[in-house]
Amino acid sequence: MLLVDESLLELSICKDSPWQTTARDFLRELVRGKAFWAMPWFAIAEFMHFAVTDPEAGPLGYEQAARLADVWVAAPSLRLLSASARTFSIHRELSRLVPTEDERLLASLPAAALCVEHGIARLITLGIEEPRSTIGAVTLSWPSLS
Repeated sequence: MLLVDESLLELSICKDSPWQTTARDFLRELVRGKAFWAMPWFAIAEFMHFAVTDPEAGPLGYEQAARLADVWVAAPSLRLLSASARTFSIHRELSRLVPTEDERLLASLPAAALCVEHGIARLITLGIEEPRSTIGAVTLSWPSLS
């Protein structure tokens, strides 16, 4: 199983992003596929905020953004994850592995903590500078279409 973070959701609607098509198509494959995948609940909340307020997103408007999020959330293969009391402890442990100057990896810590908590080894994100990185046992990578 893999986990998708909010960067993928957000860039899937940015018309000026070179990642828009890749992000949109990757999400479409996940939604239509049978393989289980996960997304943090907070990624939906972040996407909604971005879609409604950020000029790069259009902005879409709440109803249009909600309809798009509804498609993702309705996917039978999606596991929507929430944080638990254990998540912050994992976050703290992982934070010791990331250099404090690496803002992009630091921003991925909440999603990486959910990955560890739920036994997910792969985090798909566009929030990192290199195509592949790691935080502890979690591999962060850019999306690639099969």
